[in-house]
Amino acid sequence: MLPYSAEVLYALYGQYNQAIWPIQILFLVLAGTVLALILRSWRLSGRMVGVILVLAWLWAAIAFHWQHFSLINFSAGIYAVLFGVQALLIAWNCVARGGPVFHRHHDLTGAVGVAVMVCAALLYPTLDWLAGYSWPQWRLFGIAPGPTALFTLGVMLLAQCRARLMLVAIPVLWIAIETWSAWVLGMPQDLALAVVAGIALLVLLRPRRWAGRQAED
Repeated sequence: MLPYSAEVLYALYGQYNQAIWPIQILFLVLAGTVLALILRSWRLSGRMVGVILVLAWLWAAIAFHWQHFSLINFSAGIYAVLFGVQALLIAWNCVARGGPVFHRHHDLTGAVGVAVMVCAALLYPTLDWLAGYSWPQWRLFGIAPGPTALFTLGVMLLAQCRARLMLVAIPVLWIAIETWSAWVLGMPQDLALAVVAGIALLVLLRPRRWAGRQAED
């Protein structure tokens, strides 16, 4: 059992979004910037995407988990540390070490990667709205942990990075935690998003197996 209900959780999101307004607009712009950087694939795209993801994970760690979620969940401090660790991993692998390379995938991987990023940025608030919740209770990329984790998973689908499986470990873990919480709290909209994450993970793992077979040939 969880120490809060779905209504209490969404009430917290409402208070949180009101307290930090208009940071949501900034992160919406940054989400679009990440997509543009990946599709254009400039020389510094990897580093710039890394900086944006670090900012998103740090914000979710401090502003959401540490300062707000801790009011209703005693585990929020652990989650804040987890999100902080993810920010450090991204900073080291995607900023300090030169950043991943992005290629325009005109195949299933590219389509799923872009779709997952769009789902994280737009489908989360849309499903919250369809579930009967109105602004400011919506969950958004960079602001809420779920969209941030799913968005990162989409980015890693499009990245060529040796450490990308390590970089998706915490996002996948968080999506699993949210899926379990959604099941307990009766939030079917999150279960639908868990399916999106599952598809993304399967596609992420598939190219690595193919690459290994080609190397053997």
